[in-house]
Amino acid sequence: MADEFEGSRIFLNIPVFAARDKDLLKKTKSLLLLGEIVSMLNTTGKFFMSNKTIAKRLDCTPQAVNNYLQLLEEKKLIVRTKVYDKNTNAIVGRIIKAGPALINARLLGLTTDVGEGSKRAFKGVVNERLYKDNNLKEQYKRTNINSASHSNAQRVSQLENEFEEIWSKYPNKKGKKQAFNHYKTWRKSSTKHTNEYLLDQLNKYLVYCQQNNSWYHPMNGSTWFNGRFDDVLITENIANKATKRIYD
Repeated sequence: MADEFEGSRIFLNIPVFAARDKDLLKKTKSLLLLGEIVSMLNTTGKFFMSNKTIAKRLDCTPQAVNNYLQLLEEKKLIVRTKVYDKNTNAIVGRIIKAGPALINARLLGLTTDVGEGSKRAFKGVVNERLYKDNNLKEQYKRTNINSASHSNAQRVSQLENEFEEIWSKYPNKKGKKQAFNHYKTWRKSSTKHTNEYLLDQLNKYLVYCQQNNSWYHPMNGSTWFNGRFDDVLITENIANKATKRIYD
């Protein structure tokens, strides 16, 4: 993961109750900062953006950023914790996580902490949890799943239409449901299994049935679609010479 968060690409997440807070409205950049924090927690599970980077993003000074953070902390929207070097006890950074007011707001449907975290350098200092209850990554994942389901439904619908094209021409319409299941399995097993191929095989079969209608009865559709369309057919040649055909 990059050392600095690139930012939300579309929206900042600012809870309504905070956006209507009179004190925060007097310092509107504190609301923008809150949006950055919440968006980052929901997207990455941690907040590690430095005050210097925040200052550049909000076009203000690092001291102003610190004042905004202090105001957000007073409103119990965030909690800041200093990180100390274990050997020298020097302050090496700070952790920002969701405060009780933000948690109680059930932002984006979350019923627990929005998230907590730090820079990668603080690994092991904090619990880097990723919450799955309605955060942005999970919403994106569900959207993709729904899109895939929709695409699959479209694919099945297309197969049904193409099957119907062949079925309408097949002479013995028994076992349609089983025939369609065989057809779907065959079509999905290889990209070389096309409707054009099956139509060509059906045309050959219809010729065979016509030339041998005195003794041969077309098999059930469920049987033909179960791979029997690949049977080798022997039909009369151009000279109209009769040939024998063994067909189960």
